[in-house]
Amino acid sequence: MAGILAVAAGRSVQRGEGPAKGDLVTAHSESDPSVEFNLLIIESNAPGEWVAEVFAIGCGLESLATFDGVDLGDHVQISLEEISGIIRHTSAQ
Repeated sequence: MAGILAVAAGRSVQRGEGPAKGDLVTAHSESDPSVEFNLLIIESNAPGEWVAEVFAIGCGLESLATFDGVDLGDHVQISLEEISGIIRHTSAQ
């Protein structure tokens, strides 16, 4: 799995509000907070940790295929502290 992603200052996710399988989450690069990683939660790894697939990387309006050794399609570990936003998965009714 690729390296851990870190969130920029101003995190909006609170403790106890962790993602579930199928949720989309956002995290930012520790080395360049303007780089955003969009991730699909695949599974819970341990309490407060998840495995996610990178489906988009962006810097402003520019789309990237790779950044800091993390590529599109990579599976990464992410913790709640690293998540800056969650879009909840809901089933169509």
